[in-house]
Amino acid sequence: MARSNQEVLLPPTTVITDQELQRRSQCSLYHPTEIDLLEKPSRLTFRWALRERHLGKICSLVDLRAHWVAGWTRGWGSEKKNSIYWKSVNRSAPFAARVYEFLLKYEVLHPYEPYILELIGGR
Repeated sequence: MARSNQEVLLPPTTVITDQELQRRSQCSLYHPTEIDLLEKPSRLTFRWALRERHLGKICSLVDLRAHWVAGWTRGWGSEKKNSIYWKSVNRSAPFAARVYEFLLKYEVLHPYEPYILELIGGR
């Protein structure tokens, strides 16, 4: 029989909540990725350094490290400073050195819009 003139019957739709959708979509073997706490102060420091470089100023190692430590301290909050806090602060010096070398080596064309950066051996 042809159903050209008849209504097509669809099953009733089910509406589920966001929590239910999340529960159904998670695999029992899935372990969510931990967010690296060092990422935010690093990203903010690098963006600040790019803006400064675009304005013609190359930030010193001391300024870069101080900016990163200030961001880390803000993110840490009022929680007691323990060995994890100080271990991360110690990582700010090599980070500042890498950012400083990057700023010396490459010209910043625009601090906000992405552009192709020609690196040795590729992009």
